[in-house]
Amino acid sequence: MIKKLSRVLAALAMSAAVIIAGCSSEGGSSKGPATVAATGVTVTDGNGSSEGNLFIGVGEEDTITLTATVTPENATVKKVEWTVSNSEAVEIVEQTDSSCKIKGKKAADDVTVKAQVTGSKVVGYYTVNVGSKLASINVELADNVKKAYKFKQKFDSTGVTVKAVYSDDSEKDVSENAVFAFGENKASELNTYQSAGEVPVYVSYTENGVTKESEGPAYTVSVNTGDWELGEITIETTGAKTEYIVGEDFDSNGVTAAGYMVNTQTSEKDPEP
Repeated sequence: MIKKLSRVLAALAMSAAVIIAGCSSEGGSSKGPATVAATGVTVTDGNGSSEGNLFIGVGEEDTITLTATVTPENATVKKVEWTVSNSEAVEIVEQTDSSCKIKGKKAADDVTVKAQVTGSKVVGYYTVNVGSKLASINVELADNVKKAYKFKQKFDSTGVTVKAVYSDDSEKDVSENAVFAFGENKASELNTYQSAGEVPVYVSYTENGVTKESEGPAYTVSVNTGDWELGEITIETTGAKTEYIVGEDFDSNGVTAAGYMVNTQTSEKDPEP
């Protein structure tokens, strides 16, 4: 009797062990991979910049696409939800789980676009400014605009008015910030050391990353140095390399050239090279 009871108990113990092992195995397979939480979001524009403060013009055609990058790369949830701090100024016209396209509706500064990881408090921000966009410039010339220059005379923009024209047809005087360029190569300074005859003058203005130029030359000036012409060139070679081997490239370090203007009537030499 005792032997029979022992065998029964042993059989029951073995069955219990098999059941427990089976439960453990099934429980382990049902857990799945561990969840990786998002820790950050970076919002960038089309240039890959996350600095913000980008300017967007008011209008249907002027849009900006922003992209949200969630970290770490293996985060379980990478979907973000997009919102703006001022929906009257900026509208989200398209959006996906990781990007959105916005347009300007009304002038406003420091409008924040927020990307928030779904189901979390992890957010990223991008700031835009909205306003009327520079469309063109108008150049107006008064009667006193200087159009004739002699030897060594500096360019004078007195009488030149430059007005910026915006997408909403408004205008603003931007003469103080206008940029003048001279000649077909659009040099930054007017050369009055050599007679050049007629020299075209170009005007441009830049605002919020948009540059507009006058349609062709805004006007033309004449440069006549009179009796002055280039009459002497001096070359200094102090410290310059003077010995070379065959095949060695020329090194201009230490070589200085200066040209002096000379008056052909009086032989006077201009003291400034």
